[in-house]
Amino acid sequence: MSSATSPKTLNAEPGTDWQRLRAMTDAEVHAAVMADPEIKATDDAFWKAARVVMPLPKGRR
Repeated sequence: MSSATSPKTLNAEPGTDWQRLRAMTDAEVHAAVMADPEIKATDDAFWKAARVVMPLPKGRR
């Protein structure tokens, strides 16, 4: 396996293509999210156990 960076990666623009996203329907956005292997679905149990964690101010780390 090569550790070299692919040309596709080198030419990729950072950030979100907002114009492309705005042109997509809700169904297209949902399909794209579901096709992403890094996305993990959440269920009611996940949200029941979720909690808000506020970051400490910079001087208190």
